[in-house]
Amino acid sequence: MSATGSSALDLKRDDGATLLEMLVVMALAVMTAGLVFPSLRSPYRAALAEATRSSIVSDLRTTRAEAIRNGADAAFEVSQDGRDYSFDGRSVRLPGSVRLRAQPRSILFGPDGGSDGARLMVVRERGRSLPIAVSPGLGVVDVEGGR
Repeated sequence: MSATGSSALDLKRDDGATLLEMLVVMALAVMTAGLVFPSLRSPYRAALAEATRSSIVSDLRTTRAEAIRNGADAAFEVSQDGRDYSFDGRSVRLPGSVRLRAQPRSILFGPDGGSDGARLMVVRERGRSLPIAVSPGLGVVDVEGGR
């Protein structure tokens, strides 16, 4: 016995947490995570679509530059299902939640860099479309909307 009269083996009933309390805390944590993480998916998909658009713009500009450098026509082709495109002998597969629409699907750049023009759209799953333009005549590739 100690000087206070209590034994070292005496345990208080309110020390620690019960299994039920731990389960309740775990359930609350899981429900909170279930509410928070789906809301993070949308910004990720938006960023993925923006990055995809930047890559496509870069590849279109590369195709135009190759036409000028080689002094011969160069083509940028979009597949019918919009899941991939090809240029300069390379094929690029788009991420699963992104599609590419082009009008026309085949964009031809001449030796002077010129083109007949085209409008492309990077389409997000359940989201907005991100436009790309190839100007008729000059063949300049630009992101519509000033970016």
